Amino acid sequence: MGEKEKRLGELGEKVVSKILNKIGWSYLQNFDIPCIYSEKHKTSKNDRRTHGIDFLSYLKNPLINDYLETVIISSKYREQYKSELREFLTDISTTTECLRKNKDYKHPLLSGKKHAYCGVVFWLAHGEDPKAEINTSETEFRFRQEIKYDYTFLVDNKRANFLIGAIDFANSLASDAQTAFYYQDTGLNVPGFHGRDISGSQLPLNLINSRILPFKLSNQDGDTLLLTIMDDFHINNFLRLLGLVQNMTHSWANRIIISFPDYHHAKHQSDVDKAVQRFADRSFQKKLSVNSFQMGDFKRFEEE
Repeated sequence: MGEKEKRLGELGEKVVSKILNKIGWSYLQNFDIPCIYSEKHKTSKNDRRTHGIDFLSYLKNPLINDYLETVIISSKYREQYKSELREFLTDISTTTECLRKNKDYKHPLLSGKKHAYCGVVFWLAHGEDPKAEINTSETEFRFRQEIKYDYTFLVDNKRANFLIGAIDFANSLASDAQTAFYYQDTGLNVPGFHGRDISGSQLPLNLINSRILPFKLSNQDGDTLLLTIMDDFHINNFLRLLGLVQNMTHSWANRIIISFPDYHHAKHQSDVDKAVQRFADRSFQKKLSVNSFQMGDFKRFEEE
């Protein structure tokens, strides 16, 4: 590895660690595990001996009852996007296959509960547009069927900057309130004896590359649902969001905020008013406001 590649790797891990801290994931960092499928996993003429792991997180999924996740997180920091996705997915899937057999890194809460081994690839390109997205097809993710892994999530420039911007915006609204990620009722997180956790400090893995991030803001005046949207405002999408929000807040929210990165009051408010008028519930109309937020910039973490 050249000096430039090494430096980029270090910066990438620094950036990813900052993002993981923001989403509430604790982690182990920078270690190797033995490869137990040396010939099967070889990348050259020689058999493979180890797999390097950038980050490893142990999560409890709040959207599914009694469901645990061991998550391998890979940092890929480049200047430009190139055709490397298959290589990245092969690397994280083979690592996952060997981690399953490793007794030293078992999930600490594992005791007869449902459990998945998952991957997250942070593929960030500092020289590309901050809103650059990786266009993937199903065929790119369906490969090497002989390798055992559950699922892998991809976080590109746009998704990383959305995560950062949405969380920063939620925190800016909550100077006198508690900010938490909102855990929607999925039908799989059925309330137990002590009820259901509807919010928390840890972002669910399922939302790591979502185009919508929900937050719950709480203070002495009540609770607010904040819905941050990665995509620009469009009336048809907004109508669908209104239906979603009604289902999410029917019993707890005093206020509802929906935020888009491009929302402009003079340009979009008339569309908002027309859309809201389609809902007969007057109390819902009074709760709702729409505004804008600023996407983040992961490159600032290089210097922090």
